[in-house]
Amino acid sequence: MAGATSNQLPYGETLTLVSVYEMECPLDINMEASVQAEAIVSQAVLTDVNAVTGERMGYENPEQFHGFTMEQIAVQLDFGKGLPDPRKNLVERMERFVINGYSLENTVTSWPSLDEEMVFKTTYHGLVKNGKLCKILSLHRDENDRRIQDRLVSEIAQDLATSTEDDLFVNLTKKLSKTLNASYSTVAELRPNDDGQIYKWTLYDNLQNECRVGSETFSILDSVLHKVSQGETVVIGRGAADLFVGIDLLKRLNVQSLIAVPVLGLKGKLLGLLMLMGDEQVLGVELVRSVLTIFSIRVAAEIERTRAETERQANALQQQAFIENSNSGMCVITCDPPMPISLSVPKQVMWLSENAQFSECNNALVDQLGSESREAIIGHTLVGDTVQFDYATHIRQFIGDAYFAQDYEIQLVSVEGELKWLSVNLSSEIVDGYLVKVFGVLSDISERVRYSREMEHRANHDGLTGLPNRSYFVEQVETLLERSNDSSKHALLLLDLDGFKEVNDTLGHETGDFLLQQIGPRAHDVLSKAKTTFARLGGDEFAVLFEDCGDVTSVEAMAAELMAEIRSPFSIKELELVVGGSVGIAIYPQHGNTVSSLMRCADIAMYQAKQFSEDYKIYNSDSDHYTLRRLSLMMDIRQAVTNDELRLFYQPIVNIEDQSVIGFEALIRWYHPEMGLLSPGEFIPLIELTDTIMPVTWWVVETAVKQLAEWQAMNWDYRLSVNVSTRNLVDNGFVSFIENCLQSYGVDGHLLEIEITESTLMSDPEKARTVLQSIAELGVLISIDDYGTGYSSLAYLKSLPIDTLKIDRTFISQMLVDSQDEIIVKSTIQLAHNLGLNVTAEGIEDVTLIGRLSELGCDKGQGFFFCKPLPLEDLVEWIPLHQQRITGGGS
Repeated sequence: MAGATSNQLPYGETLTLVSVYEMECPLDINMEASVQAEAIVSQAVLTDVNAVTGERMGYENPEQFHGFTMEQIAVQLDFGKGLPDPRKNLVERMERFVINGYSLENTVTSWPSLDEEMVFKTTYHGLVKNGKLCKILSLHRDENDRRIQDRLVSEIAQDLATSTEDDLFVNLTKKLSKTLNASYSTVAELRPNDDGQIYKWTLYDNLQNECRVGSETFSILDSVLHKVSQGETVVIGRGAADLFVGIDLLKRLNVQSLIAVPVLGLKGKLLGLLMLMGDEQVLGVELVRSVLTIFSIRVAAEIERTRAETERQANALQQQAFIENSNSGMCVITCDPPMPISLSVPKQVMWLSENAQFSECNNALVDQLGSESREAIIGHTLVGDTVQFDYATHIRQFIGDAYFAQDYEIQLVSVEGELKWLSVNLSSEIVDGYLVKVFGVLSDISERVRYSREMEHRANHDGLTGLPNRSYFVEQVETLLERSNDSSKHALLLLDLDGFKEVNDTLGHETGDFLLQQIGPRAHDVLSKAKTTFARLGGDEFAVLFEDCGDVTSVEAMAAELMAEIRSPFSIKELELVVGGSVGIAIYPQHGNTVSSLMRCADIAMYQAKQFSEDYKIYNSDSDHYTLRRLSLMMDIRQAVTNDELRLFYQPIVNIEDQSVIGFEALIRWYHPEMGLLSPGEFIPLIELTDTIMPVTWWVVETAVKQLAEWQAMNWDYRLSVNVSTRNLVDNGFVSFIENCLQSYGVDGHLLEIEITESTLMSDPEKARTVLQSIAELGVLISIDDYGTGYSSLAYLKSLPIDTLKIDRTFISQMLVDSQDEIIVKSTIQLAHNLGLNVTAEGIEDVTLIGRLSELGCDKGQGFFFCKPLPLEDLVEWIPLHQQRITGGGS
């Protein structure tokens, strides 16, 4: 694309670098692993290397390293870049190699080459003969292209999360042009009638820094882009402008190169194309194609969403017009001769079939019966070729109801053979004991009946997958248990998918829905071998009722086979998606004799399977320790505030630069009279399910403000932060309570900080924004806790009065060993500072983390390295000791 230089390596060129080392003296494998590792590093000599290894390292003659030992090469190439001792790093790696049986796979290796840091996944294999290690083969698989692709996708996707329709296409084309350094990028949409005509397009001109949106129509079928219509990617390296036959819009751009990928719907329907164009030869074709393909999925989802919305609106208008113009059918039936009502019912039925004829009707009835005209109905009897219906049953009911009918539902087959349902209302004219005429008003309720039956189906089935739903499944289990006895044996299996949320968040809910729709067909072949009911309970959770299951072995075999099917890759568009899952199994009557008890046991077993990363787990009562304890805790917590059983512990928050204490996070603890000291993880999730969360949070806030007042009196200018839940943010009285506490204890608002998790914010964004604005007006600081674990958009964070982002400990703890985590931490710090926010790193447990966080510009930190949460009496002793330590006054 434009701006590329001639010495760039093409993206998409995955390299494998091969080196062979030979031990100068074969190494006895019976020695200690650490001794062997030292020997390997110092004695293993490079004897062979493929040409691409030296080229990738930036050396024209890789054979110059022949005869070098591992440690000499490690120092020369700085394998341990960023580490104080590369040799130590290599020895540790070789020790793992020895311990793992002279095989070590997929370790990360990096070194600088060609002015860039190269990252490889390295695998070592050892050749052992007669108890001696002779040779070592190392394979380095190039991981740089994948990292580049991930970075590009992340950069492009940042501003697209909340974009829709035209905004999405404008933002996408701009980001593609800027990020991939292209002169132009465009999103074009085809007309829905499959004629190959582009009728809507968005083009971003990177040279002029402007976006054009237009509706100039052109065909791709007779142009260089025709292969896109076949679902293929089009790549042109030079002279592209000369090939735009019939596409004047693109010809005027005078571009030389392009890459165009099709935009395909869920069913493979071509919706449009996504294209990059430039002035120079295309470099990195595979990488660019991959990036464009990823974002074509987002474009396809938006086009389909827009079209579906348009179609829904059109259907709604059409249905409304139909209702407004519909009329009831009307008719008069004459008995000639009149029928004596004194006849027996069978004779009256026969009389009316022979002598009752339509004498009048309107056009609506003509339509209802499917006749050609009124003349085709008038003069005909009720029984004949006109329509087919259960004449005898309905006439008997009509006679038994004194020749009157109200809202009879009649199913009939019209003249045209169409099955219909009519609501019939009849009244009669009886003169001197003779039935003379019958008057009828008929309404076509076919749609209503079909809808009712469909609703009945929907009431029992999931609308997305067509599988039985939770209520139907529960009913089936209840029915089965009612007719079962102690000698019966049935199994209830709960299946929960893994990775489904990531599919939804990355590729959109349309793709997630499509994935859910494939679960039923996948499971069918497995479950059809036995008497089973397969249902979707909701979300990504499914259930199986296995009747007369026999022994446990057959149930386990079914669960294993089911999971094997689920784990097989799902082909969606051009992607191969793999999701896992876990199955929990409960057996009747061994584990329960009611639906609720079986569901509960299966649910517990399922979560145990997840915990131990197993495909399935059968319920084991020995592992179910928490039921009575949880119930007891939920009951006892209501009295905890009243009985003064709650305490606050304090964990210091320090300045990363000089490690001085800035403030503390207040963390609740519960001194249970029988169970002792309980951590928040044991009771907070329970009370968040009840209204107890409100008084507990209010106690925490008031206790924290009271503590701040005491510190103020001691001239301690520390801040104190407290955590609040989703339910606090929807409590209209919460803001007033904070204000009253601050005023009552005479505490400045800026000394109090409210922490909200990112997931809490996204549960009700608008309500959260309103409450947080009110809290900020009190001078109270606001921080986002566990940042990075939720899915809040940047645009949303900008609209909130936030002071601090707290990066979740899962990213901090691994950032020194996982480059992806470090990238996330670095990006978050830069983002926060660009938004004028402070950053606090959580979970600091290593001194080396402090230096790296300081280099990245992190403002504050907390973790066990500084201090674990302490009760107030211990905290008072810790503060002066810490102050002495950082000022050099203590050891």
